[in-house]
Amino acid sequence: MQLKIHAVLATFLLSGCAGIRMQIPQMTPYTKAAMVERFEEGIPPSLDLPADERQEFAHRAADPIHGAAITMCDRIFGPEQSCASRLSRYRLTVKPHSPVVSAHIDLKNNITVYGGLIRLVGSDDELAAVLAHEYAHGLLGHVRGKMQTIIVGTLVGMAAGAAAGAAASDDPEDVADAAAIGAETGQLVGVRAYSQAMENEADHVGLFILREAGYEMGAASHLHMRFLNAARSASSGKEDPALLYIRTHPGSRERIQKLIGAECMIEAGHLRPLWKR
Repeated sequence: MQLKIHAVLATFLLSGCAGIRMQIPQMTPYTKAAMVERFEEGIPPSLDLPADERQEFAHRAADPIHGAAITMCDRIFGPEQSCASRLSRYRLTVKPHSPVVSAHIDLKNNITVYGGLIRLVGSDDELAAVLAHEYAHGLLGHVRGKMQTIIVGTLVGMAAGAAAGAAASDDPEDVADAAAIGAETGQLVGVRAYSQAMENEADHVGLFILREAGYEMGAASHLHMRFLNAARSASSGKEDPALLYIRTHPGSRERIQKLIGAECMIEAGHLRPLWKR
């Protein structure tokens, strides 16, 4: 029981570290109606590009996104960040033959896009939305922040487990076992505590980057509609191990509505995200 109490406390503390820093539009009757309309209109079919065309396709979509990310970095953080120099270290790697539906950015700002995701998208605008999302993760320091949160969660969980174990037993092995369980629990808490905040922020900033690059903003919501359809197929009893991006970047009606709200914000004249006061 004490271990559960400590785990809940750790979750509370870690969740407090993962709050949204931006004024992200929330769901409203308008965003709900707009989302329903988009579902009724449907989304274009997947391009289903052959593997030998995916490399060029991805790099063609990435070039405008890279320039737009520099511009958005300057607007958000100012010239003192030396954005052009900072983003010169970003590199795109395409794995065209991989069936995995995924894309990610690592600690060294390498963005990797897999062939399964390129095959799934319905336009270059949708792939650009993926790339803008990953650039936003990089600009906002999410990868490093997530790693730090996982470390903190592991340490907090280990300490909580050890304390609960010591309170329940005088046997050092019992205490060690409880500490190990606490560390594992804390690690999972660390992963989950930061993820939702990161994804919301990357969706939001990514949409500004997408618009700055000249792509269709609605492509981001179409992408999440596509993810929802793929997730439904995967949950029908045939889990596809290639759908990595679907599991780590889940499409959801809430995220679609927030993207639609951000579209309205940009169309109203906002050139950059608004920070919380």
